[in-house]
Amino acid sequence: MVPLLLLQLVAGAQLPEYHVRLLSDQQGLNTADILDLAKDKKGFLWLLSQSSVQRYDGRQASLFLFNETVRKIFVDNKDRKWVLSNAAVYLFKNDFEGFKQIKIHKDRAAGNVQLFDSKDGLYLVVT
Repeated sequence: MVPLLLLQLVAGAQLPEYHVRLLSDQQGLNTADILDLAKDKKGFLWLLSQSSVQRYDGRQASLFLFNETVRKIFVDNKDRKWVLSNAAVYLFKNDFEGFKQIKIHKDRAAGNVQLFDSKDGLYLVVT
């Protein structure tokens, strides 16, 4: 019985330390309809709602609005921020310009768009 207790203590001592912080509207965030989120290399949280993205820096939130329904936010390995709708792709430029639509040449008028990041590069798949 003693070896089992020692094993549990050693295993418990090796667990990583977690810091949990509750985010709510008290920090200026609209958390009621968050669909997706991402974290960039600076530690900013990017929270996606149906027609907006909020960037939270730990103290305040910045809001970026869209004229259509968006469904996915993605931060690639170069720390670029991407937002996907059903038929469009947006790339974050800066605080003043916000997200700008990337032109996609495709045969069909509408299609499903997906982004995949790998060590070889960023892949855009349109179906």
